[in-house]
Formats: sequence, C-alpha cells, structure tokens
Amino acid sequence: MAAPARSGSGIDFRTALQPIDGFGFSMAFQRADLLHGARGLGPAKQREVLDLLLSKDKGAGLSILRLGIGASTDRVYDHMPTILPADPGGPDATPKYVWDGWAGGQVWLATEAQAYGVKRFFADAWRPETSLTWTTAKCHDWRPRSTNASACAAAFTPIPSPTP
Repeated sequence: MAAPARSGSGIDFRTALQPIDGFGFSMAFQRADLLHGARGLGPAKQREVLDLLLSKDKGAGLSILRLGIGASTDRVYDHMPTILPADPGGPDATPKYVWDGWAGGQVWLATEAQAYGVKRFFADAWRPETSLTWTTAKCHDWRPRSTNASACAAAFTPIPSPTP
C-alpha cells in the first residue's frame, strides 16, 4: 500500500489564529476543601500545590478559576451545599437564603488565586436548586427564581483584595 500523498497543508504553530484568554481549572465539588486540609494536607503542602497550579515561576501559572454554585441540601461525598436549603413554597414566596461563607473551600481558594494574580473567575451551577426542578415545581415557572438564586450565590462570594 502506498503512503498517502501530502497535500501541502499542515499546522504552522507560529501563526496566531485565535486569542487565548488563559488556562484554568476547577476545584468545585469539595476539592478546594481537600486542598485546604480537610483530610490532613498541611500548610506547606497546600502552598506547594497552590504554587504548582498558580505560580508563573514554580508551576503552571493558571489564570482562570471556575467555581461551583451548589444545589445540594447535604454535604455527602462531594456535594456542594445550596444557599436555598428549603423550598420557599412557590415562585412568588420569599426565599430564605443561607450561606456558610466557605462554599466548600472555594472562597479560600479564590482568595489565594487572586493573590497569585488570577483575575478571571467563573461561577457555574451544575444543576438547579431542588425546589426549582420540574419534579418539585408543580408546573410553576421557576425560571426567574432560578436565575436570581444563581446570581445571589455568586454575589454572596466576596473575594477580598489581596494585601500587598
């Protein structure tokens, strides 16, 4: 069998075709909590892992952090806790938001990432709140509430400015 003929096309890595905003990672689903020492990782090893992920001198220098917005009413395995643990009773009922200020270690991690120079943070809900799903919504239109709940979760996550 003869080798296929070359068409003259190929990849020229010197040609810029598309801008890249950066490279990133996610430590949602309680992974940030593990990095912070939930299973015994000490401060020196925490710093070593942070350096490997975020330092431009000692590691990958990642520049984007994706955060998870939780929707679980428990913390079993790697569930991310919700800020709306109880069904408010309908789309027009006043919700009672609860936030632990920790978000599975993601607030700590975001603060650390910011100190390394990360400026791009994305928060994403992997699923809607249980009370906003079709099976529990009983045919009400929960779309505005779902959008508001996700926006509230992101707004409840303050990232303080790093100290020089």
